[in-house]
Amino acid sequence: MRITPTRLLGVLAGLVLVAGTAGATPAATWQIGTHQPTAKSLDTTVTVSARIPSTVTLSNATSTSVPVDLTWSTTADRLEFTHSMVELRIDQTDGNGPGATSAQVSAPTGAGTTRINVPMMPNRGPAPTLTGKYEVFLEVARVRARFDDGSAAYDDFTFGNVKLGSFSVKTKTQVKLSSASRTKSIWFYGTLEAPGAYGSIQAVPGEVLRIYFDPAGTRTKSLQRSIYVSANGTFDVILPKKGKGTWSFAFAGSTNWAASSASKAVAS
Repeated sequence: MRITPTRLLGVLAGLVLVAGTAGATPAATWQIGTHQPTAKSLDTTVTVSARIPSTVTLSNATSTSVPVDLTWSTTADRLEFTHSMVELRIDQTDGNGPGATSAQVSAPTGAGTTRINVPMMPNRGPAPTLTGKYEVFLEVARVRARFDDGSAAYDDFTFGNVKLGSFSVKTKTQVKLSSASRTKSIWFYGTLEAPGAYGSIQAVPGEVLRIYFDPAGTRTKSLQRSIYVSANGTFDVILPKKGKGTWSFAFAGSTNWAASSASKAVAS
């Protein structure tokens, strides 16, 4: 008889490395079959809930690991994974990272929480840029549930591909801003860039920068203009002077790129 998943909920939001929201959701409940007609073993279940980052923001755009917290509960007194194989697997669904990576899980004997740091890339070879979308799967080998009175429930087969959740990976960005004053205008120029593969710096092309002005005094900051950066990640814009205050350029983020902290220039 097989262990069959009876409940599987969707995307899990959870522990965040840099960005995201927290929360854990029950992922799957399994009913363990029995070869003994006892009420206790017939009622045996194993439930696993997971806490997974919703978004991972990379500061070096190469390798990292994703923390996954698995919480196990069971109606048995203890569990035995007869082939000692419990594994978490990360599959890429969209982006530029590796196809799949995995990590072994210490086989639990009963209720409790285990943290597994799943690598985002294989242990050998150069590091790619890891932006994109990923899914996390749980694979469980043959399992046996035992009770203190000696009864047992078990399934002798390998059960895999239980989807626990998904997450996305973004790369940190930076706006580098320079300015040069003219008589009645200010010339702003700079770049939008991010760390790239192998430790390089890469341009972030075609994204929108929002330009704000925060005047000195009691007036509030306001949006002045939105501009696109070039295919080389550069921007160049001339704006009329507006008196004393602070100009700031900010990038709100996109599918593969994380938001930048605003880069500022003070106008006198």
